[in-house]
Amino acid sequence: PSLTTFELMPRFAIEIALTHIPGLRDPLSEPHEWYVMPEFSFFDSDDAHEKAALWLSAAIELGFVDDAVISESLSQRDAFWAIRESIPEAQVREGPSIKHDISVPIAEIPDFIETVCTKIVEDLPGVRPCVFGHVGDGNLHFNLQSPKEMDESAYAKHAERLHALVYRHVVERKGSVSAEHGIGQVKRVQLAATKDPQVLALMRQIKAMIDPDGRMNPGKVL
Repeated sequence: PSLTTFELMPRFAIEIALTHIPGLRDPLSEPHEWYVMPEFSFFDSDDAHEKAALWLSAAIELGFVDDAVISESLSQRDAFWAIRESIPEAQVREGPSIKHDISVPIAEIPDFIETVCTKIVEDLPGVRPCVFGHVGDGNLHFNLQSPKEMDESAYAKHAERLHALVYRHVVERKGSVSAEHGIGQVKRVQLAATKDPQVLALMRQIKAMIDPDGRMNPGKVL
C-alpha cells in the first residue's frame, strides 16, 4: 500500500466542526486531544481492510494510537473527510481567527506545535490554537481562534505580534512562512524578512529575465 494522505486535527477543531456544521458525527466514542486521518491506496483491494487493521493493531500495541476506526465504505470515508474539510467554515462561524499557512520539517512538527502553542497562550491568555493540516508534507494551518469574549477589532490588534511569534519559530526550524497558499501581496514583507537575501536576489533576476517590463502579476511576491 502507499500512504496518500496523513491529516492532523486537534480536538478543538473537531468540536467546533460538530457544533457549527450540521450532519457531522464524532468519529470515535471518546474524545482525544489529537486525531490523525491517514488514507492508504492499495493495488490489491481484496485484503486492504485486513492490512489496515494489522497496521492499526500494531500502532495501538506500540502506544502510538489510543483508539481508531477504519472506514467500511466510501460513504463512511466521505463522512470522515467532511469533518476535516468543514474546519475552515467552522472557524468562521466560531469567530475571529488569525491564520498562518506554514510548513516545517516533518520531524519538527510535534515540538513546533507544543512549543509555539504554549508561547502563544502565554502571550495572549484565552487564545485557542487550531492547528491542522497535511502532516505528510509538513504543511500546517496554524490558526489562532480568538478568546471567547474578545471581538474582532480587539483581536486584530494582536495580529502583528502573534504573526511575528509564529514566523520566528518557523524560520528557526528552517520552515516556510507560506506553504500551499502562496505569497501574493499579503506575505511579501514576511518573505523579505525570512528568505536569504541571495535567494531573493536570484528570484528577482529570474523574474526580470522572464518579465522585463513587469507585466506579469505585478506587485506580487517580490
